[in-house]
Amino acid sequence: MLVDWLQKIGSTRNHQELLSLAREYLAQWYHGDLAQIPEECRPTRIRDADDLHYWSERLAEGFCKDGVHGSRPDLHREMLTFFIEAARRADDLAPLSLGRG
Repeated sequence: MLVDWLQKIGSTRNHQELLSLAREYLAQWYHGDLAQIPEECRPTRIRDADDLHYWSERLAEGFCKDGVHGSRPDLHREMLTFFIEAARRADDLAPLSLGRG
């Protein structure tokens, strides 16, 4: 359930935990459900926090372009929500740059 995944995102303590969670999230998708996400915005590998941002943007673009009219917009919306929240959490976990504030 998406709410559980979002809670897990919020409880990650570092980037490694967040990246592991994102990989786990993708691994739990059934092939048939994953195929409902347009190929150009279907996440593949998650190597670092930049990938979380990249896929959240790709999923958003795809959803605005075609996803809302796809056969299963609920699946696209779920994955989009996960990656938006994961990207936000990655920003929260990023160390503050020197010279800020």
